Amino acid sequence: MDIFVPTSRKEDAIAGPLTMVTWVTSDAQQVSKILCNGYHQTHGEWMQPTSESYEGLNNYFGFEKSSKWKYVRFDKQGAGKNIGIRVIHPDHLLPVIRPTYEGLYKGGATISCPIQDIPRHQAEMSELGIESTIGIKEMEFESPSGETYISSEIVYEGPDNIFVLGVTRPEIFIPIGPIDKDIGIGGVAYSARCITETDNTIDFFEQVLGFEIRRDVKFDVDNRSAINLPEGTTERFIQGFSPGSSSGYVVFMDHGEATKYCEMDYYDAPYRGLVMWSFPTLNLNEIYERALKFGVEILHPPNNYKSPALTAKKSFVLKDPDGFQIEIYEK
Repeated sequence: MDIFVPTSRKEDAIAGPLTMVTWVTSDAQQVSKILCNGYHQTHGEWMQPTSESYEGLNNYFGFEKSSKWKYVRFDKQGAGKNIGIRVIHPDHLLPVIRPTYEGLYKGGATISCPIQDIPRHQAEMSELGIESTIGIKEMEFESPSGETYISSEIVYEGPDNIFVLGVTRPEIFIPIGPIDKDIGIGGVAYSARCITETDNTIDFFEQVLGFEIRRDVKFDVDNRSAINLPEGTTERFIQGFSPGSSSGYVVFMDHGEATKYCEMDYYDAPYRGLVMWSFPTLNLNEIYERALKFGVEILHPPNNYKSPALTAKKSFVLKDPDGFQIEIYEK
């Protein structure tokens, strides 16, 4: 058995897989270098909202009323296409959510892509002047049937204290996302957050978005953590999938009392870092009603907000139980 091979059907999903992660950055050039040169993604032209739309979009994302910024969407085109990264670059420096690269800090932490040949990718990134945190890290996992297997990962430090990962699974398993076999890399397959309101957040994803929690385990961190966790830290590690899907999943990491917090105690825009996850649905009103019943904070009720870099008829934005912005949109 493999958690990446669903037993459910896509037809049973009310919310689809994660399709976009929003990254507010102070260093658009370095983000582009990592994603385009290092992970073979492409992007269109950088855009700015019109003067008439700035006020509404600043309110939508949580920016100050007078803020100015540009945006673009990064994607792996063709084979390996997966989660898009909406990058927002303000014209002024904003505080950062995660103040260091220490993995204990709460907030959006990682984006991760499947890679066939990690040693080769490590060498290519090194040529670009991008070094990994500790080199290649082997991780032991247990399948639902009790078998153990080894996955390999490599972690690079991106701007705004965000980690960008590459992951290889054993050949007997499918990768964490589709891979372009010509270059051995796929698009972003998942995003991870360090959270504290873990049980409530799981309940939200199950009851409101209809996600399946396919792995929920605890382990003690060894002396070689790729995201700079202290040895002996107990981590609760959770993977959630939309029904019928094998990628576009979400990861939660809970470090209990060891968790550290940014000074603002604020985990989305207008600050820098990973600030929003976006999920598609064919039934926006149903998810909205579920969210109201669950009791999460609704930031923007359903409307046509013309969310940048997103093709949507309508969308709404809420804060999940851990205080992170979730965008639900109807194609």
